[in-house]
Amino acid sequence: MATHTQILFVNRPKPGKLDPSFVFKSVSKPRPKASDLKDGEILVKNLYLSFDAAMRAWMGELKTYRDPLQIGQVMEGRSASIVLASKHSAHKPGDRIVGSFDWQQYTIVQPDNPKYGLESVPDGVSLKDVQYVAGMTALTAYFGLIDVGGASKGKVVVVSGAAGATGSMVGQIAKCLGCRVIGIAGGPDKCKMLVDQLGFDAAIDYKVDRREFTKRVNEVIGRRGYDVYFDNTGGMILEVLMNRMALRGRIVVCGSISAYEGTQDPRFALATGNLIPTRGRIEGFLVTDYIDRFPQALTHIVSWYKDGKIKPLQTTVPG
Repeated sequence: MATHTQILFVNRPKPGKLDPSFVFKSVSKPRPKASDLKDGEILVKNLYLSFDAAMRAWMGELKTYRDPLQIGQVMEGRSASIVLASKHSAHKPGDRIVGSFDWQQYTIVQPDNPKYGLESVPDGVSLKDVQYVAGMTALTAYFGLIDVGGASKGKVVVVSGAAGATGSMVGQIAKCLGCRVIGIAGGPDKCKMLVDQLGFDAAIDYKVDRREFTKRVNEVIGRRGYDVYFDNTGGMILEVLMNRMALRGRIVVCGSISAYEGTQDPRFALATGNLIPTRGRIEGFLVTDYIDRFPQALTHIVSWYKDGKIKPLQTTVPG
């Protein structure tokens, strides 16, 4: 009997850096076959699986914007895949698709079931690049920056977690809009990459002591302050940035990596006093709030990608 690999979620991560050997387990299971298909189903081969920062929140015990993962289940996630067999009128073998097909080599999918979030891969986008260019992190960056943050030409945009999937896309979209872009990342190599490869105007290394980080923030952002801060980290970085907001500036709360990893200083308390004189706004959001506008956003992002204005930033690990 032919088998395939599934990745199970077997332990909730401990505070600190995630240990894959503790959290996940690889198992062999009978492989789904074309003969197993029922009417309205397709068989897909999953080629590229996404691993996004938000997944860390799913692994905890508490409900966030969704229910937590259950111990022993197949790890959830989106995949760039190819259709191998079909009993669905809208799909044929060879079609390139993305969807929530979980961490396994093969999946039987019901395309009409919204839980899979199935989408066709846009023409001109490779399967390798589609998770970055047209995935949930790209859509999160787009709507958070433009709809929540109100970014537009000439504004100053700061983004933390800038070397990650969402943060790097935020910065590149902001450049496409004509903004001045400042990225915050960990270490000189990442900061150099943001400027040299992705075209950020400046980058700030947060892996220094707080006094030095604050000094650097003040120097780079300048007296006027920023118009939009896209926050992926929370913690100390957010606390420092609260004090550099321009008049009617906005803070877009997307993630809290410092809390996911258990590294947030327990003494941290958000000082909101600066919101009053600046008439500032701090707002969280979920990308699923904009699901009816996904096609519109993808049209813009894919166009920028084809024009060479957005460069995929991803790490591919053979599995």
